[in-house]
Amino acid sequence: MGVEKRLPAVKSFGDSSSHHGRNRSLSRTRERSSPRPPRRPSIPIVNERMRQWTKAKLAISGWMCVPNQDTVICPRLRIAQNTMWVPRSGRVPMTPRAEKTGATTAIFATPQNPLAPRIPRAPRSAPVTPRVTHQGILPPMLKEDEGKITVVLDMDETLLHSEFEGKSGGALRQSEKRKKATREADFKLQVTVNNGALETVKVYKRPWLDEFLMELSKEFEVVVFTAAAPCYAKPVLDRMDSKGCIRHRLYRDSTVTHKGQPFVKDISLLGRSLKRTVLVDNNAFAMMASPDNSIPIMSFYDSQIDRELVKLLRLLRAMKPFDDIRPKLISTFGYREKMTKLLAAMQMQKLK
Repeated sequence: MGVEKRLPAVKSFGDSSSHHGRNRSLSRTRERSSPRPPRRPSIPIVNERMRQWTKAKLAISGWMCVPNQDTVICPRLRIAQNTMWVPRSGRVPMTPRAEKTGATTAIFATPQNPLAPRIPRAPRSAPVTPRVTHQGILPPMLKEDEGKITVVLDMDETLLHSEFEGKSGGALRQSEKRKKATREADFKLQVTVNNGALETVKVYKRPWLDEFLMELSKEFEVVVFTAAAPCYAKPVLDRMDSKGCIRHRLYRDSTVTHKGQPFVKDISLLGRSLKRTVLVDNNAFAMMASPDNSIPIMSFYDSQIDRELVKLLRLLRAMKPFDDIRPKLISTFGYREKMTKLLAAMQMQKLK
């Protein structure tokens, strides 16, 4: 009986256990032959509190950078140089902690503040309002007068009539033909003329003047603009306006020369909107520069039955609702057309 020799079992090529074992051995060989690439140094997020921050820079756009320090949030997420967006709400004061006495103050990251130190929040300031420089003869309008119509009144022969006992009256007032009063004056006062002498002035107030100024001051900004010299006009206005109804006063030095005519009152220089400014005068030439904003009034001398101020107050109150009073004045008086005809007639007379 022959002895049967058993050959060792040969594993097939497709045996999985042998295949995987061979692959594992090959991979180990490769690992030994080729070393792993070095990992980039980074600081895990859990160790942030142990790291000292260097000087942080906050850009104008709001991005904060800490140079040469990277932070790893997770294995695949890295914050390069600790650049982050700092919201405005997060810019609150933070007390820095010093390591040693006399050492440079260092700020440490903490789990509550892991990425970047907070910076002091700048105090919020009120919105900057562009400053508008007021340009005009008059000072800026008071708050209590805002929205009101500015009424510019002439003095002589509009609010009152005056007569000088001496010969200085012609130089202190605008030159024009004046009638003499036939009744007693309402008051007399002495004024100092240019040469230092005293002159006695008799003043006749227009009927309803006191009541007119009182009611006008409640609803309008009242300005008196006279072509008279201040040495005469100031004491007269002080006596006439004892209750302080007139807000501003302008005198001869505020007038201009317009088209060769002196003592013209240009209300565009006052610093008020022409949409809400009106000039009342008895002299046509005084209103040459502002024909669309003018109300002519009859000259007053001594009449005791005059009611022009009552009519004027009624007209001014009727214009209060208008944002622009000029169309109303143009349709009512048409003063520009009248002034054009008057100037043309004067030119023809000069040519003759």
